Amino acid sequence: MMEMSVFPSRLRAWGNFLSDEDGWTSSLNSAFDRIGFTEEYVREASKSPPRTQAVKDRVWGMIEFDSSAAALVNCPLLQRLRSVKQLGFSSFTYPSADHSRFVHSMGVYEVVGRLLQEFETTKTLQSSLGTAKLQAASFDNAEKDYLRYAAILHDIGHGPFSHASERYFQIHDEMEMDSEEERAESGMLHCMIGPFTIGKFKHKFHHYYKGFDDGRSSILPTGKAPISEMLAVALLVSDRFRSYYDVTIGSRDAHGLHDVYYISALILGDRITKGDFALPSILSGSIDADKIDYMQRDADACRISLGLDIPRVFMRAGVYDINKSRDPFASGLSGLDDIDTVRIFVIDQHGGDTFVEMGNSRLSLYRRVYQHPFTRNVEGHYFALLNEAGKYNVEFRDLLKIWSTPEDCLIEALCQHPVSHVSGMSWAIRRRQMPKKAAIIGNSVIRPVLGDVAVREKSCPVWQQVGGMVKAEVSEVVEIIDDVDEVINPIMQHCELIYRKLEGAGTTSDQLPAGSAPETLRIIPCPETNDAMLKQARVLTVSKDVIASEFRHASYTDAGHLPHQTTVLLTDSKWREIALLACQRAFIDIVRAHPKRRHPVPFRYTYSEPQGNSNEKRERTTGFSVDLLMWVLPVLDTAFSSRACHANLAQLEEFQGKLALVGYYDDLPFLFPYQGDEAKIDCILERCGAYSGEQEWRIDRHHIRVFLSQFPYSLRGEMVDLLMNIEMFGRSEIEGGVVSLLLQLQQEVGNRILAVPFTPSSGHLVRLFINKLFENNSSIEVHSGLRNAVLEPRSQEPIVFVDDHVSSGTQAAKQIKAICGMLGADEKDSNIFCQPLDGDALQKLRERDIYFVFYGASVDGEEMIKKACDEAGMRFAGLRSRKKFDELQFDASPNLEQFLAKVGRGLMLGARRRDFPEEAIKNSLTAVDDRVVGYGNKRGVTVTPFNVPTSTYTALWCPGWYRPDSKYLEHDDQVSGRLPWLPLFLRTGQFRNLVIF
Repeated sequence: MMEMSVFPSRLRAWGNFLSDEDGWTSSLNSAFDRIGFTEEYVREASKSPPRTQAVKDRVWGMIEFDSSAAALVNCPLLQRLRSVKQLGFSSFTYPSADHSRFVHSMGVYEVVGRLLQEFETTKTLQSSLGTAKLQAASFDNAEKDYLRYAAILHDIGHGPFSHASERYFQIHDEMEMDSEEERAESGMLHCMIGPFTIGKFKHKFHHYYKGFDDGRSSILPTGKAPISEMLAVALLVSDRFRSYYDVTIGSRDAHGLHDVYYISALILGDRITKGDFALPSILSGSIDADKIDYMQRDADACRISLGLDIPRVFMRAGVYDINKSRDPFASGLSGLDDIDTVRIFVIDQHGGDTFVEMGNSRLSLYRRVYQHPFTRNVEGHYFALLNEAGKYNVEFRDLLKIWSTPEDCLIEALCQHPVSHVSGMSWAIRRRQMPKKAAIIGNSVIRPVLGDVAVREKSCPVWQQVGGMVKAEVSEVVEIIDDVDEVINPIMQHCELIYRKLEGAGTTSDQLPAGSAPETLRIIPCPETNDAMLKQARVLTVSKDVIASEFRHASYTDAGHLPHQTTVLLTDSKWREIALLACQRAFIDIVRAHPKRRHPVPFRYTYSEPQGNSNEKRERTTGFSVDLLMWVLPVLDTAFSSRACHANLAQLEEFQGKLALVGYYDDLPFLFPYQGDEAKIDCILERCGAYSGEQEWRIDRHHIRVFLSQFPYSLRGEMVDLLMNIEMFGRSEIEGGVVSLLLQLQQEVGNRILAVPFTPSSGHLVRLFINKLFENNSSIEVHSGLRNAVLEPRSQEPIVFVDDHVSSGTQAAKQIKAICGMLGADEKDSNIFCQPLDGDALQKLRERDIYFVFYGASVDGEEMIKKACDEAGMRFAGLRSRKKFDELQFDASPNLEQFLAKVGRGLMLGARRRDFPEEAIKNSLTAVDDRVVGYGNKRGVTVTPFNVPTSTYTALWCPGWYRPDSKYLEHDDQVSGRLPWLPLFLRTGQFRNLVIF
């Protein structure tokens, strides 16, 4: 045997600590007595002659045990496992899956024996070839015995229903270090193991066993050992078991240590000698005896065909000694500075194919058996049952008491419990009458509130980047529900609220469940899959002539990333529809209250700027950010959940309609999507479908429905009427109108006029419309840029600025100031692109008459332009327009007006907060109030094919945030109380204010 590892000696220190602790030995011996492992049994065992034994197994056929192994199999510690089901509550789903941990332990023993035999065959084969680059090694007899005994004993720490009981104690352990006050407030109970709390027991174990500089290999388990393994080791290092081992097998006391410490180290997946990584890998590795048996046995019991070729795993498997300093295959083995030779377990290349098969088979078993929804349902019910029973009887909170009780006896004791609801929950398990699924919560059934419209898959790189980020955020939102109590309480509150709302809406008693709240409401979290993380394997290539010293890591499917992992809400069958609606609402509330931070995503926005009189363009780029949330608001798909949970979809929709009527969704209106007249949607699309805004912003039927879904139910009908009254200026209308106005103006002036775009965006598009029409007109000359026009020799000819519209005139006034280089730092605006004129060009501009020709205009807009020209020293000569915006308004009802103003105020404050310092916002709140329903509060309803006048209702074209409540503090930076707003249109320059959930 190689030099001894530190792990066995640490286990001796752990055992000594336990035996010295008051109350531990007596508690453990009492548990031993309850399973028949008494002092008398140990004495009688010393009198029995050793004998071999053979049993017939369903999976492996005849299994033969020598006298030592037979003594362990016949020990009450192993015989107790006959009453522990290998798959826990999976027999509720697969009735034939009632095999026990006892037969599994015997199967692991057989697999270990076959592997050890194959190692000898491989070594003999290598010797016959004589040309191997690596020398096959072997174990001595003591090491083989330790491994075989560990195989038999590795599961003795499991309690009734296997992992179900252990998860109960594990959850309580997570709060074990909290204060008594915090524990009392949370309702969590202290769970014990003898005289220790679970937390103290595990803490002391890690202190004595893992609290050292252990130099462990990174390919072996490094996390905290499960409670079942800690208990198994505590049983093995006890005085009683060591006495039984001595009288039936006899300890070798290698290096002065009892055999049980070596066996225990192997059960924990650790080395018993410094350089030997092979022994622990055989029992706890990537392809180990435990997996080989339970996958075959579980699949056979559930009648699931896996198609595994296990003999190929055994074939030519071997154990090899490699030199750490010379061999690169020792990479990944850490903490071995004082060791030259290490021993590893490898499988042959032919077995490598089966390695991949095992990964896929393991994934199938996790999907179909270990994480079956009904099995998780029963386990969750059992967890709640133990928690309730533990409130009245400490025995149900003592791991040793639970461990020493057979499964049938435990359920019977719970069924006879004097507290009625505890016994009722127990009978529900016995009768297989579990709570029903009410909601499915997972990545596949959560969508962002507005992202399905705002984040469209387009060719535009900006949209693709935003879309990818939002999808990533959606996939993480379920992590918020780690604290089950934090989720259950809001759901229960909304169940009660919905019940009262439905009663008030006239819902009949036969449609409502009895009582005002469900008796059972439970969350079954997405299952933990750390044990499903599959390690890499080292595969040895074997050829006819040589064993090549080449290792590779075979790929292995990770069952921890199942695509359909979900969290499930359970409740009484008559409460399913109400619980689903409550869950949808509660999750929104939980995430909104969760701390959030704004996540700026940088984009580079490129646009074309015309140059001179030619058709050449110069690419200009400006940088800006789009605000995204780190958390996506989780809108649950109620239709999907109702189908998956077999709820009454018709009743669900009826309840939603009634709740909408009584205002339940008014503060979160998108939870009740718009379901109005499709003919009206088509009419709106016909009026607005030609819109093509910034960053390829388009409008379709779904977008219109989502936009309307942001309005309270009572306002949606009137908002549809508003949209049906939108005045959409078509391209041909704008082109014809501007051309007609230019011709009239030229006749009035009686001289040649020079037309130039007022803005590089919409003004440039209008110039493109009219350019071809005036190519041969000597009286009207169209220029692509202002500088070239004013620097022409004929300096007295009027300049005519053309554009599609001017509404409030605010932007137009800034544009005029920008042309003259007069725009102040506090007047900056992302929509102003024009380079200022200077010197001779500016002087020549001020010497000319300046006209403005817009297709649409307002009186205020004209006044603002005139005032700005006066301040800039420009000779304003007049403004011509075809449409008067002052005549195109919508008279909204007080309720709709109030809602639109509330949204508009939030959007304007958000936009100003981005562009101005806080002091500037404080001094300009009047400007915000003047823009809540369009600039100048014009209540406009006009749109062009490529932009929106600012006089149009702000909520129609501005993205951002708003608060659904009446309070909106201009300096409030709390994101949690706000909701995103997705406009129907998107005004030029507003993409930078877009907020995606």
